[in-house]
Amino acid sequence: MTEDLHFAYGEGAARAEVLKGIDLRVEAGVMTCLVGPSGSGKTTLLNILGLLEPPQKGRVSFVGRDVRNLTERELEDLRLRELGFVFQAFFLLPTLTVIENTTYFLPSLGLSRGEARDRGMETLARVGLVDHAHKLPRELSGGQRQRVAIARALAKRPKVILADEPTANLDRDTSDTIVSAFQELREKDGVSFVFSTHDHHLLSYAQRVHMLHQGRLVSSEGRGAARAPGAED
Repeated sequence: MTEDLHFAYGEGAARAEVLKGIDLRVEAGVMTCLVGPSGSGKTTLLNILGLLEPPQKGRVSFVGRDVRNLTERELEDLRLRELGFVFQAFFLLPTLTVIENTTYFLPSLGLSRGEARDRGMETLARVGLVDHAHKLPRELSGGQRQRVAIARALAKRPKVILADEPTANLDRDTSDTIVSAFQELREKDGVSFVFSTHDHHLLSYAQRVHMLHQGRLVSSEGRGAARAPGAED
């Protein structure tokens, strides 16, 4: 949750205010989409929600905890255990295989090598990449690398997954496969999802849609239950 959130880059004459008083609540087990033109503040808001950028003014709370009162170690623990990220740039480790990238964080969560591998293969099956488990990122297409990044986030089984344009490199059928995996986690485990997107197909699954424009939240829309992937528009 954010209250009166402000954020700016630069100083003096070069200062650019990116977020201007954002009040946003992310509910458990809800798929939320952030929409708006490029430069409206979507990515910056995701970074702050993901505890990657500290709030400069205003309040950010996670499960009732004001992040301003947390130590860096506590923030790192929240990022590891409670949050999953899908970045546009993927950030896959080039020397690790698909399965190694997918399971990268799992030993830090206490899983044994065998448990991590089993969970990784299960997650890769969800995103249709089991047959590519032992390939390196350079051997994959852009869409396949995007799916590895999604699998890495899903494998942690966090409370919240934040994603910046998660279906930007995916075709319609693959997008449906990914959304099916998202929906299963949301329904069974109460995972919350927050996306930024320009994809109207992904937007059709959202239960909450927030429009940003020039750093302000200009509209919010609540919808009914998310529809089943593959349903006709």
